Amino acid sequence: MISRTIVVLLAVSGVLCGQGSSGVKPGDVAPQFVWSKILQPAGPAGHEPAEVFGSVAVIAFFPNVEANEPLVQQWNGLVDQFAGQGVRFVWIASQNGAQLAAWLPKHPMKGWLLLDEQGETAKRYGVEFADSVIVGSNGKIAGFTQMLPSAEQIQAVLSGKGDAHLEAAPFHMGRGEPKPNLPPSYEVHVSVSKTDGTKSSSGPDFMSEKGFGLRALLASLYETEENQVVLPDDLNGKKTRYDAVLVPPGPMEFSEMRRLMREGVEKHFGLVKSTEHRLMDVYVMTAVAEKIKALKASEEEAAMYGGVSSQEIVLGEGAVAGKEPTEEEMQKMMETAMLLAITATSTMREAAMILELSLHRPVIDETGLDGAYKLKVKGDAKTSEDFLRLLKEQTGLVVTPDRRSVEVVVFTKR
Repeated sequence: MISRTIVVLLAVSGVLCGQGSSGVKPGDVAPQFVWSKILQPAGPAGHEPAEVFGSVAVIAFFPNVEANEPLVQQWNGLVDQFAGQGVRFVWIASQNGAQLAAWLPKHPMKGWLLLDEQGETAKRYGVEFADSVIVGSNGKIAGFTQMLPSAEQIQAVLSGKGDAHLEAAPFHMGRGEPKPNLPPSYEVHVSVSKTDGTKSSSGPDFMSEKGFGLRALLASLYETEENQVVLPDDLNGKKTRYDAVLVPPGPMEFSEMRRLMREGVEKHFGLVKSTEHRLMDVYVMTAVAEKIKALKASEEEAAMYGGVSSQEIVLGEGAVAGKEPTEEEMQKMMETAMLLAITATSTMREAAMILELSLHRPVIDETGLDGAYKLKVKGDAKTSEDFLRLLKEQTGLVVTPDRRSVEVVVFTKR
């Protein structure tokens, strides 16, 4: 039975808020806002956004408002839920102001909406990606959340009781893992992982891949899809997760470190790599020219909003209401997940990669289209077939099943 649990994902590609600032930590006084325009005021006439700091304040940093319509709805629901309880809500955007102003009348938002094109406020808070901050009524940072906070987290700060389970810092891509404390050498250290989740990080003189199953690790190192990696029978299907770490004696090119990582992992497991073409079930993506042409993004839009902005995914089999899923249950849920909606400004290759995550087989791009396109699909999709129908109707992308010869990476024992 399919669980109707919806997870909204924000990809980090093209949605940077601010970079290069250490920001603040819980207990610090919340920095003042910087804005160029108030797109949506909240409160009595004449009030300024900074006045929210006399109350509990929820500050959300999501640069592209239009691309995150599901989050806007969730945001409006939180504002309604805490109406009259002394909680103030501020959403800070950095997208094209005129474009957003034209979008708002048909998609009303609640709380404050501030435009900060340069991302100066995000820099003050140390935010790089999609994060939120809760500020206590004393004007000090209570903590951070990825995405929007839950009602329970807001209530915990509002009441001053209990643990709000907030993060001590915003999410920073590639900074969560410092350089591993290992003796420098050209040896790749492979071990059974104790890492919570998966983490990839690298620097001028290290490379680290932690928490990955063997198939996923090899797919990452060879820049291919997991379903195009073939393992020996005795390693196929194993649930063990591994860490692979390289700390060379000095700085190296990333491509050279990746080559050493490939060789080290293969040596550890006694593998020999080859490639071959195999006939596989795939999806082929083509396009209805007159419909997709209207969605071509400008160079400015592609640069500002490139990559996935949001997805709505229904996780599949294995979910149990009110219970944290085990690793095996989560794997099953992801294997049977279904894409419900998507908003993105992406290339056709990126669009194919998005679809592969939900269709669970290779998607071959035969559109012949260059550049990025503004894709938005929304509707009542109860099955993958429903979603693909909506995709065709709303964007002109046509995805059909087929069997094709696909290059796969094959690993055999030495």
